[in-house]
Amino acid sequence: SSANVDLYIKTNLGGDFFDDIFFDAYIPSCLFLGEVKKIYKNNFVVTILESDQVGLRKTGPFRFNFTYNKQTSNRDIISVIEYVLEYVRNLSTVYCVHSSTVLIKGNLFVFWGCATGVGKTRTAKVLAKKLGGTFVSDEKGLFCLKEKRFLGGVSKMYTHRTVNEKYSLNNEFIDLGTSTSKLQNIRTMCFVYIHNLGSKAKESAAFPFSEKEFGWHLYEDLTRKIRGTSRRVNNSSIPLMSLDTESLSKKRVEDVRKFCKKIKCYYVRSDEGAIISFIKSNL
Repeated sequence: SSANVDLYIKTNLGGDFFDDIFFDAYIPSCLFLGEVKKIYKNNFVVTILESDQVGLRKTGPFRFNFTYNKQTSNRDIISVIEYVLEYVRNLSTVYCVHSSTVLIKGNLFVFWGCATGVGKTRTAKVLAKKLGGTFVSDEKGLFCLKEKRFLGGVSKMYTHRTVNEKYSLNNEFIDLGTSTSKLQNIRTMCFVYIHNLGSKAKESAAFPFSEKEFGWHLYEDLTRKIRGTSRRVNNSSIPLMSLDTESLSKKRVEDVRKFCKKIKCYYVRSDEGAIISFIKSNL
C-alpha cells in the first residue's frame, strides 16, 4: 500500500535499545524489518550518534542526523525517530492523529481532540465494553487521508489509565491484543471530538461539525506534530527543530479538505453515560 513507509536507522546503539517496549507503546504500527546491508540514496535515513551537542538536523532531502549526550534517554531517542517518521509519513498523505479508536460491527469510532485528559481512552474503553466492540488503538492512530483509510495505531495502553485490578501495576503498558486482520472489517469511519466530563455532568452538548470546523481542528492537530510544538529531549530542556515546509503545509491543507468532505465528525461534551447513549442512538 502507498501508506507503508520505511525509515533506516544508522547508529552505534546496542540491541537493548531496539528491544525497548517504548517503541511499540509510542510509535504506531511499528515493525522492525532487521538489518539492511545496502542503503540507497533515495531511502530515508536517520543517523543517531553520541556527541557533546544535542539536536536534530536535516542534512539532505532524505537524510537526518540526531546527536545525543549522556543525559539523553532511550525514550528521547525513540521520540525523535517517531518525529522523523511523521515527516516521512506526511509525504505519503499518512498522518498521525492523537486519538483512541473502537471498532463496532464494522464502524470505526475515532475519539480525538488535541488536549490530553479529555477522556479519549476512557470513552473508548467504556464504549467497547458496553457495546461489544474492539478497542483497537490508544493515544495514536494512523490515517491515510488520500485513501480515507485507518492503517492502525498504538496497540498498547498505559497501566495508569485503567482502574481494572486484573492488570499488574508492575507493568507500565497493557497490550490491547488487537489483530491487524480486524482492520479489514472496517466499513465506515466516524470522528468524535470528545470531552468526557466523567460520571455525572451538569452540562451537555452534541452536534455535527461542519466541514470547515472539522478541517480547522484536524489541520491544527496534524500541524502541531510536524512542527514539533512539544518535541523536546533531555528532560524537556532541549526543543527540536520544526520539520514542516511550505509545500508540506499546502499539501496538508488539501489532504485535510478532501478528507473532511467525505468523513463525518461530531463534537460531544457530556458525561460518559450520555456520550454512550448518543453514539448508540445516532451513530
